[in-house]
Amino acid sequence: MDDSAGAWAKALFAALGSDLERERCALALEAAAAALSREGAAGRFFADPAFAQSGKAALLASLAEGEGGEEPPPSYRRFVELLCAKRRLALLPAIATAFRAALDVEAGIVRARLVSARPLSADLVARLAAAWARMSGAAICAMACDVDAALIGGFVIEGGGMRLDHSIAGRFERLRRHLIRSRAIGAEKRGDCAEES
Repeated sequence: MDDSAGAWAKALFAALGSDLERERCALALEAAAAALSREGAAGRFFADPAFAQSGKAALLASLAEGEGGEEPPPSYRRFVELLCAKRRLALLPAIATAFRAALDVEAGIVRARLVSARPLSADLVARLAAAWARMSGAAICAMACDVDAALIGGFVIEGGGMRLDHSIAGRFERLRRHLIRSRAIGAEKRGDCAEES
C-alpha cells in the first residue's frame, strides 16, 4: 500500500459500508488527530515509543465511541490497530483531513472559509455560501466565518481550490504590485531608450 495519508484514508473509506459509519469514522479520526496534537500527557503518551502500540490503538479506538456509547465500526478499530502496528500515527492528522475531504466529495460538499472585515449578516453569509457552491460545482458549501479587521473592508473566501479576495486590503495590495510592475517596466523602457541613443 502507498504510505501516504491519502492512501490510508482511501483504504479506510473503501472498507466502510454506510454513510453513517463513514461519518462516525470521520469524527473519530478528527478526535484522534486532536488527541495526538495535544500538548501534555496525551501528546507525550502517543509520542513515546516506550508505550505499547496496542495501548495506543485501544485508546484511539475508544475515541470513536459515540455519545450513546456505541462501539466504533470494526473496520475503524482494525484500521487504528494497523496504523499503530505500522508506526504511522504521525500520519493521523493528515489522514483525518483526507478522509473528511473524501466524505465531502461524495456528499457534494465544498468547505470554504469566509473572512470579513466585520461580522456579516446570516442572510449574506447564506447567499455567499450558495454562490460559492454553484461556482465550485458542489451541492452544498459549508462555510466557516472569521473576522479580521486588517482587511479594512470587504471579505476573502477560500475553499475548493479557489480564492476570491474582495477586501480593501487586497485591493491595496494589488494596486501596490501594479505600481511596482509599472515602475519596473518604465525603468526598463528608459534603459532601452538610453542604449539606442
